[in-house]
Amino acid sequence: MLVKSKPEWPPALCDQKQSCCYPTTGKPTLDFGVHGLWPNYHNGSYPSSCDNTNLYDETELSSSPASNYSIKSQNKHVAGIEPGGFYSLEVIKEAVKNGTGHEAAIECNKDALGNN
Repeated sequence: MLVKSKPEWPPALCDQKQSCCYPTTGKPTLDFGVHGLWPNYHNGSYPSSCDNTNLYDETELSSSPASNYSIKSQNKHVAGIEPGGFYSLEVIKEAVKNGTGHEAAIECNKDALGNN
């Protein structure tokens, strides 16, 4: 099983859904946010109707060998990010792999004009 991330870039989302009102100064900034994380199987399906007696235990994730994320190490890695900086897809994928031990699959959605 893998975890699927859904980051959203506001202008692309607005263009795709055609339901946003842009500010009078133009499109929103180039920022994006993570909309959510969902477990997915490799075939594209996902678990549903989960057993509510077996709820998520945050301590299981934090004690997992693949998630060696202490506050100290997060601060160390995040400290290198420059606001407004640009990072190549390879750099982002490498950071995800180094942080989680797993490969990242990253996709961009495009508007009707083919813009990312």
